Parts: sequence; C-alpha cells; structure tokens
Amino acid sequence: FLVRLYHRTIGRFSTSSVHDRVQVSKNIVAKQLEGVIFHFSLRSLGSQLNKFNNYTDDLVNDLLRRNVVIPRWRIILEFPLAFTKAFFGRRYFGYGMYGYLMAINYAMFLHLRMAKYYESYRAKKILHK
Repeated sequence: FLVRLYHRTIGRFSTSSVHDRVQVSKNIVAKQLEGVIFHFSLRSLGSQLNKFNNYTDDLVNDLLRRNVVIPRWRIILEFPLAFTKAFFGRRYFGYGMYGYLMAINYAMFLHLRMAKYYESYRAKKILHK
C-alpha cells in the first residue's frame, strides 16, 4: 500500500516533480490504519481542470525528458478507456451526476496529457529534421 498519512518528522515527499511518493525514514515500518478516512481534495470541477492543465505540462516535460515514445493508438483510446476506468473501475457512478462529471474530468486529464505530448513530440521532431 502507499503511504498517505505520516508525521512530518519521519517522512517527506520525494523530489520528483510529477510522481508524489512519501519517503519515510529507514527504521520506520508503515502500518495500515483501521477504519476509513474521508478526504475530499476537490474544491470544484473547474479547479480540478485547472490543476490538471498545469500538471499535464509537467507530465509531458517528464515524458519528453525521458524520451518516452507513446503510440498513436493511445491518443485515440485514452479518453474512452480512462472514462470507463474512472466511472466503473473507480466506482464514480456511485456519486451520480457528480461522479459522471468527475469521470469526464479524469478522462480529459489523460486526454490532455496525450494531446500535449503529441503536440510537443511533433514539434520536437520537426525542429530536429
């Protein structure tokens, strides 16, 4: 499981700009909490889209820096597959219309990453001809 809740004296976020992971001190054993914690970090659908727009810039820069090549078929299939994953796999359908809109935003986030990647990769390819 991933560490999500920690005391700041024994853990910190990794230095990656795009992959949030908590690094804990060496002699610390992570435990899973009993019970449920409800955490809603979503202020509004608009703020979520703004966050996604900024975050996708960082993700694309990371992909290009690592010379990752994404096949074109992913650009086409990313949106419908991501929506299906969110709406059914993550059970967003349980939130009704708001869950539907969250699933659309999630799919849009992944689509935006693909679109920006394609645009940047194409521009980079043209520049190096």
